Amino acid sequence: MAGDIKPIETRYAGCRFRSRLEARWAVFMDELGVPYAYEPEAYNLDGMAYLPDFWLPRQECWVEVKPILCSLSDREFELCRRLAKATDRLVFMVTHELWPITKTKAGEVTEGFVWVAPDGSSGDMASWGWCERCDEFVIGTWGLHHPGGDHPVHDEMGHDPEHHPEILRAYEIARGKRFDKAAA
Repeated sequence: MAGDIKPIETRYAGCRFRSRLEARWAVFMDELGVPYAYEPEAYNLDGMAYLPDFWLPRQECWVEVKPILCSLSDREFELCRRLAKATDRLVFMVTHELWPITKTKAGEVTEGFVWVAPDGSSGDMASWGWCERCDEFVIGTWGLHHPGGDHPVHDEMGHDPEHHPEILRAYEIARGKRFDKAAA
């Protein structure tokens, strides 16, 4: 029963994460050299309390870690929508897979992550990529602009699931990361 499974608090890089999954995403971002702040500020979003997972300061966007995107509740999605609107920033919802491909309940393969914009629009065409102009790894929406920039995200390998080799390496390291029991 998935609802009965509780996350394990995990210490990594001097920070206490609420779950191993969040810590793994921190490992991933550290491997790519993407600066982040973990749970930097809580918000009251029209009567709904919310503590976003990651703020990416260079890109000026939020990254929310969700165990399974295909089971994202209406409330969870609404909180992300309200966060995007209240802060005027994109919110990306990444999944448990720690891989650029996820599957929906119907077994369909979707590349990328779910995102919601301040205007309420949303989609599932977002991923990590290399931005040649910024000379760094970023998360962005395919065919659109990445947050914090006025230009598209470029990926050395295009939008194929066979991403940039450094992104694949970061996914592998994050998936394989072992955390000390004493640190949990």
